[in-house]
Amino acid sequence: MNKKLKRNVLSALLIATVVSAPLMASPIMQKITAYIYPNIEYRLDGVEILEDTQTIYYNGKNYVSVNDIVRALGKDVTFENGKVTITTPQYKESVVINEAIIKEVDVKQNQVTILPVDKADKLENYKILNVGPETKLSYEKNKPVVKISDLEEGMKVKVIQASFETASIPAQTTAYEITILQDGVEQEPVAQNITIKKATIKDVEEDDKTITILPAGKENKPENYIVLNIGQDTKLAHETIKKVVTLESLEEGMTVKVVHSPAVTKSLPPQTSAIEVIVLKENGDLTTDDKDDDFDHDAVFETEIEDAKIIEMNHGKKYMVVKNDKGTYTVKFTHKTKVEFDDADHKKPNVNSLKVGQRVDIELENGVAVEIEVQ
Repeated sequence: MNKKLKRNVLSALLIATVVSAPLMASPIMQKITAYIYPNIEYRLDGVEILEDTQTIYYNGKNYVSVNDIVRALGKDVTFENGKVTITTPQYKESVVINEAIIKEVDVKQNQVTILPVDKADKLENYKILNVGPETKLSYEKNKPVVKISDLEEGMKVKVIQASFETASIPAQTTAYEITILQDGVEQEPVAQNITIKKATIKDVEEDDKTITILPAGKENKPENYIVLNIGQDTKLAHETIKKVVTLESLEEGMTVKVVHSPAVTKSLPPQTSAIEVIVLKENGDLTTDDKDDDFDHDAVFETEIEDAKIIEMNHGKKYMVVKNDKGTYTVKFTHKTKVEFDDADHKKPNVNSLKVGQRVDIELENGVAVEIEVQ
């Protein structure tokens, strides 16, 4: 059962019937008793409209806002001196963009950022369209009414905008019409990762987790350098030897193969995210103590090593060798590595508490121990 709500209604200034029958013949205000009629749905050519409009029931008829229904039909409405005027929008000073791609939709700010299809994908070619109550939003065919929240990044649109634009980058202007074109969302090609078969490491920054490289064949100038950001997902490995490679084990002068993201900054030197950094075999086997290992190393691109025994410990060079039933691993550690003991005898354990013969569980990040639990 619909709940009746008494409401003061402002006569023909604010409401009219769907068939345009006036509530009053003169612009004199008077109080009436009417009711909100919830759950009424309006459709235009099969598409729901007036979703946020309240229907008022009075004297056996339903009334809705003139403003709402006229705008749903793509018309303009004005009220002056007791006269309601409905007109088709005419934009005397306007610019038409026949096809553009939506780059961003900001519903809170009522702004849509577009890029005309004939322009390069650069910030200076973007346009920010301010969408207001007067802006007509629609589909090219079959779906005449949309809201700004229906617009999506990648959609193709036709735009009619004001001729005036701000001098900012991107430029801002008022949108008169935004029409979603029939073919919908632009399918942009997926950029491929970039592979550099050989490069020389020019610098290693452990704190910033970056390495700077110079691709082979490039002149040794800073503008030819590339700064690689090393993240948790970056694969660090040796070309031929299956052992842990860490950021700390990389050194200036080493040669590497690099796979990095296609997204590169315009800074000098440019920066990008490293996907793989492979130490080439011409650098040797990267054994920490500069001698051949007398044991085999299994592949250790691990995040955890469980129930392993410490068989070698080098506190000076901050590495240890551990072995379990799955293989033998060389693990780097730092002063930040957290150490815990199962027993309560060690009040403030740290990496200096580690000894050969202890059994440990190790949590790693990029081959470096972040936490070691001594059993």
